[in-house]
Amino acid sequence: MTTIEPSLDFDSYFHFNFEDLSVTAALMLAADLPAELARAEWLVKEVCSQAYSQWDAIGDPDTWIKARIARTVIAAYGRRRSWWPRAGQPTGPARPPRASGDPLIDVLDEIPARQRAVAVLWLRENWPQGKIERELGMKPRVVSSQIARAEATLKRRLKQLDEPDDFKGDQS
Repeated sequence: MTTIEPSLDFDSYFHFNFEDLSVTAALMLAADLPAELARAEWLVKEVCSQAYSQWDAIGDPDTWIKARIARTVIAAYGRRRSWWPRAGQPTGPARPPRASGDPLIDVLDEIPARQRAVAVLWLRENWPQGKIERELGMKPRVVSSQIARAEATLKRRLKQLDEPDDFKGDQS
């Protein structure tokens, strides 16, 4: 969400943008606990070290770094469906519910990694769909679908959190 000056050298860019990049990575990871926040910061440092080696060739470092963070999250966590039973496979124990204390992070944690990364770029970073498509190598219909699904989940779940306890659950 920060606006960078294109003429910044790597050290200036890193120090000026580290906190914002860490927030972006934390949202993509649905991280809020200390160990998870440390993982988000590690991811930012790792991607920035890759950017450092190519700094002069990178046209827009903010786009390059945020796209690389998103691609890394997607590659590492895939669709986050590995805990869902597949047809014909025995089911294991249910995935424990997450209760981080932050409702937004809890809702983000329910969204698959690819949807979450696209949603963060769309909603927080204000990237247009075309930029997300280009930078993440996705087809237009995939990006539209990921945004729509993430927004629907966020709206539904956040609305549920806003409802008073008297109106939730059993209405017999």
